[in-house]
Amino acid sequence: MGIYKAEESFYEAPNGVHLLAANASDTEPAKFIAFFVCDHDAPLNTPVPGEPK
Repeated sequence: MGIYKAEESFYEAPNGVHLLAANASDTEPAKFIAFFVCDHDAPLNTPVPGEPK
């Protein structure tokens, strides 16, 4: 986990579990662009069993 600044990027491995997403700033909105490379018929996300939605 880290704090990303403008023009930085990160990578998530296929089938990785992403349990936390938060904005590090209490005053500035977070903005990002997501670019997905995946199989055409595969879902972009799947629920983690036992985790709240």
